[in-house]
Amino acid sequence: MKANADITVAMIHPPTWENDGEVFPVTDPIPVEEWLEKVSGPGWDLEALPDDGLIAGGAFDGGHVIMVHNEEEDNTFLFAVPPEAIPLTQVLIPEDQYQALLSRTPRLSTLAGR
Repeated sequence: MKANADITVAMIHPPTWENDGEVFPVTDPIPVEEWLEKVSGPGWDLEALPDDGLIAGGAFDGGHVIMVHNEEEDNTFLFAVPPEAIPLTQVLIPEDQYQALLSRTPRLSTLAGR
């Protein structure tokens, strides 16, 4: 598995994901630790997308799209999160969604060497 410093996430274009199922970054990738620090603050909520959030292909292959909502600004963003970053979201995503997310991330068992 990569060290956390080597793991990145990217904000993606929602219509491209929703209409085509493709990851189209609208920002440069940022280190996962920087992203987690920002979205773990007050007013931020993370939500795993349902079954259609699995990413197939590209730099985030095997990861998931995660929805992030900022209550203060009433903005919602989508982020491409690689499989190795999924376990780092456990404390930020409701437990039932997190468990479902794990079950829909087959690459996690490969990354863990199982």
